[in-house]
Amino acid sequence: MQIHMILGLNGPDSIDALHANVQRVYPDRHLRLPGKPAWLVADDALARHISEKVGIDSGAGIAGLVTTIANYYGRANPDIWDWMKVMYERQQPIAGESALNAVALGAKPVREPTAAAS
Repeated sequence: MQIHMILGLNGPDSIDALHANVQRVYPDRHLRLPGKPAWLVADDALARHISEKVGIDSGAGIAGLVTTIANYYGRANPDIWDWMKVMYERQQPIAGESALNAVALGAKPVREPTAAAS
């Protein structure tokens, strides 16, 4: 499983539409970065295909950038590191996966990190 970052680049309406699309396409495999118009998603697709899936290439006024994370380092909310660890440990996406199934497989449910954590 690869992890990609989606960065929203337009105003609030575009960011809201992008957020709704990310939630719809990746219900159990996304994490919104706290306070940012950015999401981590787990998918083996190419960045271009992820862009298409979430509507960046749809012509609907959603502007964004999708990158594949090959290496990372830094200081962030522990929820981000936990989520990335769980996603990187998955060998294959699970068809029809739900949050309940993910928990049964040992993954933590996807949740929005709290702004208070550092």
